[in-house]
Amino acid sequence: MENTPLIEQKYQTLRKILSFFGRIAVAFSGGVDSTFLLDAISEEVGRENTLAVIASSFLVPLRETKQAQKIAIDFGVPFLLIDFDPFLIPEFVQNPPDRCYWCKKTLFQTIQGVANSQDISTVVDGSNIDDEQDYRPGMKALEELGVQSPLRKAGLTKTDIRTLSRQHGLSTWNQPSSPCLATRIPFGTPVTREKLTRIENAEAVLHHLGFPICRVRDHDTIARIEIPSEQITDCFSPAIRHTISDHLKQLGYLYVALELGGFVSGNMNKTVLKGYE
Repeated sequence: MENTPLIEQKYQTLRKILSFFGRIAVAFSGGVDSTFLLDAISEEVGRENTLAVIASSFLVPLRETKQAQKIAIDFGVPFLLIDFDPFLIPEFVQNPPDRCYWCKKTLFQTIQGVANSQDISTVVDGSNIDDEQDYRPGMKALEELGVQSPLRKAGLTKTDIRTLSRQHGLSTWNQPSSPCLATRIPFGTPVTREKLTRIENAEAVLHHLGFPICRVRDHDTIARIEIPSEQITDCFSPAIRHTISDHLKQLGYLYVALELGGFVSGNMNKTVLKGYE
């Protein structure tokens, strides 16, 4: 991941975009994209004009919420931790294909309210240009609310962001992506707190066993595990196989399956993209 004049040009475009906003509130998760964005904003408009808004909810593992707070503290950027309960949104619980639209709209309305209370008129998120290639109904909500996506506007890809993050000394440069836990549940299957907690605990088991990139897709009684193709054979060792099976069955799954196609980001969106909804 070497830097190129084009990547540097995109970064300078990002800085120029940010310079027009004044005070900025960032929807901050502590992931690769939002951490890079927070760093760029604090450099461009100053830490005193930057606010990181961190949402605590069932959608995000607790360890990630704590990491986001730590990053904001390390950056010296003011932050606010807000409680967000997606179960107050009927459309979220029902889990239709546009679930993310309803969830994002409510979340960012909340963030905008927090920003307004701090006399901040600009709210930004960490969407990048690659997000336009996937099924992302939440992006419609951001556009309707006037939330800015400066990484997208600057044309930055995920690879660009990782490259620049490493150059800027950000520890998150090679951190695996971690979308909200509800993305592990098939559309049309109601989302429950119990399912989200079970998914979080199941993925924690895999992380502990050396699979930092993983998804546990929750098909009611079946846990369908996705890990990178190059690590699939690691699951065949009796010790690893039995440990995964035993722990996930203790969490309530009756069957534990391994996706032979390997890990694919946004895999659950295939039912929408291929018309199976």
